[in-house]
Amino acid sequence: MYAGNWLVGCKEDAAGDVTIADGTVGIANYAFYNCKFIGGVTLPDSVRSIGRGAFYNCRKLASATLPAGLTVLEDYTFYHCDALTLPTLPATLTGIGRSAFYKCALGEQSNDTAQDTLVIPDSVTYIGAFAFYGSGYSYADPDKVDTYIAGGIDILVIGSGVQTVGEQAFANFPSLRRVTLGAEVRSLGDKAFYKCTMLETVDFGNSRLESIGGRAFYKCAALTEITLPETLRTVGDYVFYKCPSLTRLSLGGAERIGDYAVNIQEKAVELYEKEASFSDIAKNELQLLDSALEQILTRTNDAFENDDIALARQVEPLEEVIDILVEKLRDGHIKRLKDGICSIDTGVVFLDVLNNVERISDHCSNVAARLVGTSEGDDYDSHTLKSLMHHNPSKEYSLMYEECCKEYLSPLLAMEKEA
Repeated sequence: MYAGNWLVGCKEDAAGDVTIADGTVGIANYAFYNCKFIGGVTLPDSVRSIGRGAFYNCRKLASATLPAGLTVLEDYTFYHCDALTLPTLPATLTGIGRSAFYKCALGEQSNDTAQDTLVIPDSVTYIGAFAFYGSGYSYADPDKVDTYIAGGIDILVIGSGVQTVGEQAFANFPSLRRVTLGAEVRSLGDKAFYKCTMLETVDFGNSRLESIGGRAFYKCAALTEITLPETLRTVGDYVFYKCPSLTRLSLGGAERIGDYAVNIQEKAVELYEKEASFSDIAKNELQLLDSALEQILTRTNDAFENDDIALARQVEPLEEVIDILVEKLRDGHIKRLKDGICSIDTGVVFLDVLNNVERISDHCSNVAARLVGTSEGDDYDSHTLKSLMHHNPSKEYSLMYEECCKEYLSPLLAMEKEA
């Protein structure tokens, strides 16, 4: 059925292959809704627009030829087209909408012996929520009775233009084994690769990824190691929860401790080159702070490497004391600057060192809290946990906090009295 040069509808009992007439410029929203007997569709290059849900629930649609100039695959375009093999995505495509290929086979439903690759064109800037959710199929294992194997796309390459990957965009994608992210990807939505049980490798390459949503790789049981990019700033809760094969996780540059350590080293070089030095009071204070910093780094590292939740619980009270210690040292040093006891050059360096130590301590706190939060269960996020620790501390927390105060704040008070 046509309205002008737009195809606006099709009878539900239509069957076989359909070739859209040349000169057609658009396919209306839900034009082929629930046409369960269509086997294939060829769209001429004259088509510039395919509407929302155009082929919604066409369960037997096995092939689709997309027009060369198509710019957007709207929401639900091929929703639940269970038999659909992967169409060639045109190089003009800029967006893939919500649930566009929801539960599509994206492969020949037979014994899956070859690797199949899904390449998202470089022209695409966004991949919507649930875009490829539940894609794939299963086939009988020839060697085992009543056993089925996941088939479909093995390799996913996300093009260099993609900036956002929506919530659950590739979740429950059982055949997926390898993922490569493009350079411009900024965010992975919640559960982006949730329960991709066969996923073994995620290559972040040169991506500028800034955030990973909660449970993004939850139950990716085959993942063995991950190296996160240096641009990463936010990591949601339970991102790698229930990934039993994951033995190596490099935090890359997620506000990484190494960056702050380098900053401190550069400040030391700066003092050396200027032939300047701290006052005796400042040196004693920094030695005390260094001792606290070494302890929180050791606790965090050991807790992380050994999955030691009891040790992870000891990080937050020490971090709280370090915050107080840094604030006291900052106030004292500003006073010395005003009194002329310390020079401007050394004073600025001292304050920069304090800032970097504070950030290292904060990062240790985040790592430890995430470990503890994960152990508490699915609804216990690290932010809530830290808030509870500070505002409603347990007896255990209070005792650890008091011990840290005696070890680091009491010596500082003694120094102040001697001065």
